[in-house]
Amino acid sequence: MKELVTTAAWYQRGQPADWIRVVIHWMPQSSADTTTIDPGLLDALSDLNVCFLPYSRPWFDTSQSVPFQPEFSKDAVNPASTLSIQKHMIDLGAFHCAISEVWTNPVDLESRCNSVSLLEIALRDALPPKRRSDHTEDFGLNKQLPILAVLDAVLHLSIKPPFSKEILNSLDGFSRVNLDVSAMIALVSELSQFLPDPNDALSGDPNRVLGALKSRRRRDDLLKQPRFTCNTLGWLLESEAERAALAAIYRHIRGCVVLVCLTAALSFLRILVTVAGEHEWFRGLYLLSQVVIVPDLVLADSPSAMTNKETSKSAQPNRRKTQLIMDVGNAFGALTITANEAFLRSLRNKGLKHVALLVPARALTETAARDDE
Repeated sequence: MKELVTTAAWYQRGQPADWIRVVIHWMPQSSADTTTIDPGLLDALSDLNVCFLPYSRPWFDTSQSVPFQPEFSKDAVNPASTLSIQKHMIDLGAFHCAISEVWTNPVDLESRCNSVSLLEIALRDALPPKRRSDHTEDFGLNKQLPILAVLDAVLHLSIKPPFSKEILNSLDGFSRVNLDVSAMIALVSELSQFLPDPNDALSGDPNRVLGALKSRRRRDDLLKQPRFTCNTLGWLLESEAERAALAAIYRHIRGCVVLVCLTAALSFLRILVTVAGEHEWFRGLYLLSQVVIVPDLVLADSPSAMTNKETSKSAQPNRRKTQLIMDVGNAFGALTITANEAFLRSLRNKGLKHVALLVPARALTETAARDDE
């Protein structure tokens, strides 16, 4: 299937959006319906932008521009043991004060290291059971910066701080999503923010920004951009042109509380220190101010809990950190958004169940060299 999709993408280049695409027409037997199909298969098809037609009509409705989106099974999460966000989230007020403090710091490497050290201390000091302040005030970050416009548009319909007292008291009633590090990188990547018309970012209209992300003009302009010099980044322009990462994430975070666990937040900050450009650095800080950070709490029978009984948590390799982030999402009853396709595939091979959504992978590209430089 991947070879077929790759071939279609090759011939699609330079053509109008969705001119050539892969479509699967499912002809059910007897009384079977889409609930009998493996959710993992549907998830994989959706990520490949393969349109799945669960109809009896052998033709494709061209008005259907969005691939079939599967309903994610909640079997992996026991509702009776789902953790409370309101009870377990960190003191957002204290952490936001720390972000405000480092917001105006210089962005050279030494200053970033100092800023991250301060934020790491603030994160750990804000963990429960510390008494939380009310989250009813704005913490003064300059949200009008053009570099934040696209990210702010993607987040604007999520349930995000600062919370009113009414929202805070009903926080556990909202749907939840859990971001892993790869999803956070996609959200702040300079490539993901690209808009063909700078006036879209200056408009202050989230709907205009979101429309521009999905526009044909953006797709065409991305394909005309200078190539990345690094071979490992060569595929990014075509990938973003075919499927805007932020548009894919937006569909699943609107109306939801966006969670980030402590391990994901710390790992993300450490990546920003050395890899992020100046704009990506500020977007990363802003993103952490717009989510709910929770401790690394997992269910007793999760893979992370079983592994931690045998080895020290301080010696976690990246794979175990990724597993932990997934398990935190399960514990809080959240859909984990990730771009880590290889890890999800390994989970399926092991028969482990996670409620996860695969989105396009992106990199921090602001400082990446281009062929015209």
